[in-house]
Amino acid sequence: VEYMLYMLWDMGLKVGHATRNIEDCLRLSRSDITIRTSILEARFLWGEQKLYEELLTRFDHEVVRTTGPEYVQAKLAERDERHA
Repeated sequence: VEYMLYMLWDMGLKVGHATRNIEDCLRLSRSDITIRTSILEARFLWGEQKLYEELLTRFDHEVVRTTGPEYVQAKLAERDERHA
């Protein structure tokens, strides 16, 4: 992982990473728009497919379905601030 991150950073890409369990992902995504966006954009590359599917299923049921409108408003505000 470290080698890959350095390679991507050297290419000028903005890349972050974190290691969390599903509970932490869900909890943090409720309060951090960057984490929430990252999970929304997540793609399975390698590893335990069932774990990935559990994260997405729980994220959809426990976070997205209950706070969707608030997320959209926060993203619009973020965009407006960026282009102000």
